[in-house]
Amino acid sequence: MRKLERKMNTAYSYEIQPLDEHSISIERVYGTTPVVVIPEQIDGFTVKRIGAYCFSESKHVPADAVTIGGVDSFMKALCGNDIEEISLPDSVEQIGNLAFYNCRKLRTLTLGRFLKELGSDAFMNCRSLKRLVLRSSMEEASGAQLILNQVRADLEVEFKEALFFYPEYYDSYEEIGPAHIFALNIAGEGFRARQCFHERMVDAAAYDMIFERICIEEKMWTAARMALCRLAYPVELKEEARERYLSYLKEHASEVCDVLIQKKDLALLELICRLQVMERSGITALIEQAAEAGWAEGSVSLSSWQQKYYKEEAASSCYDIEW
Repeated sequence: MRKLERKMNTAYSYEIQPLDEHSISIERVYGTTPVVVIPEQIDGFTVKRIGAYCFSESKHVPADAVTIGGVDSFMKALCGNDIEEISLPDSVEQIGNLAFYNCRKLRTLTLGRFLKELGSDAFMNCRSLKRLVLRSSMEEASGAQLILNQVRADLEVEFKEALFFYPEYYDSYEEIGPAHIFALNIAGEGFRARQCFHERMVDAAAYDMIFERICIEEKMWTAARMALCRLAYPVELKEEARERYLSYLKEHASEVCDVLIQKKDLALLELICRLQVMERSGITALIEQAAEAGWAEGSVSLSSWQQKYYKEEAASSCYDIEW
C-alpha cells in the first residue's frame, strides 16, 4: 500500500483510515468553521467513505487511523453542535453508522449522487436538518431516498433542476393482545411521499399524485410548500398536476401570503405574483400589509411585481428560491 504523506491542509486536518491503495475513509475532521467542505481528494487519495461517528461528539476512531495535517492549537474537532453545514464530495459512496449523531445544529447537507450505503441511525437527533442538496439531476440515481428514510422531519431535497418538499411523519408500535404482537402505526403523508422513488430516482408523477391526500391530511402550510416547490421548478410536472397545485394556492392565497410576509420571503412572493395566484386587488392588499408591518422592501417589491406580472405574461416558468 502506498505510504500516506503527512502534509498540512490549510483549512482542515483529518483522521483517516486507508481503504485501499487509492481511497480513504474520513474518521474525524478538525478545523475552525461550522461550515465543513470535504474535498474529493486529500493528498492524492480519494474520499470514498465517511466513517461511523465521524461528526459525532462520541469519538470512535479506528486503531489504524492516520492523521493528515497537524492539528493546530486553534483547531477543534468539528462535531456535534459545532457543525451547521456539511458538503461531502461526489466520490463518497458510504456513510457509516451514527455518522452525524447529535449534530443538533446541522441545517444543510450537500453530497453527490454516488451514495449507495447509509449506516443505521446516521442522522439521529439531527433536529435542525431541513435541507438536502444533491449535485445531481432528479433523473439520476442518488442516495436521496436513503437519507429520507432516516430523516422523518420536514426536509427539502434540492436537485440541479428541481426542488421537492417531503413533510414529516411519525411511527409507533401498538401491542396487540397477550401474544406480544406489535402493529406499526404511521401518521403523516410524509411517509407516502418518501416512497415516490423508482430505482433510486425520483418518481415525479407518483409524488404529484399524493397531493390530493396531502391537502386533506396535512396542514395548510405543508401543502402550500409542496405546491410552491413544484410550481417553482416544474420538471416533469404534468398539466393536470400543475392545475391541482395552482388551484390549492388560489384557494388558500390569503393564508399562504400571510405566512410569506411573516417570513419576509421575497422569492416566493414573486412566484405568487408571476403565477397570478391572487387577483390584482389582493396584491394591493399585500402591499398595504407589508407596509403596515414596517417591511419597506416587501412593499416596494410587491408594487413592482404587480405592475410587471399583471400586465405581461411571465417569460419563464423556473425561479430561484431561497427558503
